[in-house]
Amino acid sequence: MATLLALWLTVTQATQTVAVAMQMRQYIPDKNILYPHHMLGPRHPTILVQTAGHVAGAAYYYQRKDITNGSWPKNKTIHGVSIHPVYGGWFYMGPVIILEDVTCPTYGKKEPEDVLVDEPMKIELLNLFNGEWQNQKWRDIICVTKNYTEEYLEYRMIYGDGRTEWVTKYYDEHCPKEQERE
Repeated sequence: MATLLALWLTVTQATQTVAVAMQMRQYIPDKNILYPHHMLGPRHPTILVQTAGHVAGAAYYYQRKDITNGSWPKNKTIHGVSIHPVYGGWFYMGPVIILEDVTCPTYGKKEPEDVLVDEPMKIELLNLFNGEWQNQKWRDIICVTKNYTEEYLEYRMIYGDGRTEWVTKYYDEHCPKEQERE
């Protein structure tokens, strides 16, 4: 029986976690590391990380099915979204690692914490996320003490080749040149 381990990380932990994941690759077959950005086909990711995060107890995945009195038309697609009990919507869910033939009898199932106390808050979250998600207001549905930097938000709003240009410009502006380091 395979054990599913969902790894979620905050932005401040992202660099360290990527380094650890790269080291782990020598011990874990590629087929057992599922990245959220890898696709099986158009709009078909290899793993649904929000579902995995919910199953792992890392963050609650709010979906339309959690609402009993929603006013959305039946044919309207309402996408779900995860909220972490400490970071709200200000976190990132990274790769999922499947550990084959690993058992941990002392590890019990951890239920995710439902931090939205009533249905109106859940409806507000889904409306914010499915409406103008780019304004990031859905991330602050609960009080959080830490969120992404302005630079990271700017980077996340750029798609395709624009990200490479942004990183190059950011690096040139913020990282010392070789001769400046000496």
